[in-house]
Amino acid sequence: MKDMYKKIRDAFFNEFFKEGLSDLPENFYKDARNYLETIEDNTKSKRVKYYLSNLLSFRIYKVNCLKESPNKFTPDEKRVISFIEETCYGTGNEDYLSKIDEFDKKKDKFSSDLNKSEEKSVECQKPKHINTESDIDIVRVITKFPCFTDGNLQYVLHKNDVISLDRKFSKILEKHNIIKRVNIHEDEKKDKQILPIL
Repeated sequence: MKDMYKKIRDAFFNEFFKEGLSDLPENFYKDARNYLETIEDNTKSKRVKYYLSNLLSFRIYKVNCLKESPNKFTPDEKRVISFIEETCYGTGNEDYLSKIDEFDKKKDKFSSDLNKSEEKSVECQKPKHINTESDIDIVRVITKFPCFTDGNLQYVLHKNDVISLDRKFSKILEKHNIIKRVNIHEDEKKDKQILPIL
């Protein structure tokens, strides 16, 4: 039975690394199911199930996406494909690959239509200016204020410090007479009490 584990593992890795479909014996999945029933170790059982499910996925992927010929499918894999066809299309009589080709043509047509409409929309739109910077005020601290943060920076305000603050903070602090905004055209005589030093 160890030979069967090695066959399953090797089939998985061969399919993973090899280009094109690898050859599997016709009774591969049946033998693998029988072997799976005899495994008592839960970890080994999970590993074998992983190998088998991904082996089947790789093989279907190669036929479906990489356009490999399905001639090397085992009878079990052909039954899986016919089950998928019956589930998706309602009947299993139609050719699987012709459905894929039909789908690819529709997908190409749809994507080309999308590209045309995207080109038209790009020509019509003008770029808009996005202002990501916030307004900043230069302020002088009038009274000492406890440490606070805006989420990015930590502010420690000491009396007579001149700092730059986000406008939303400066408005709040100015309202409570903690800071005073510094203007270019300050009247030194008027603000003598508040701004003794410029």
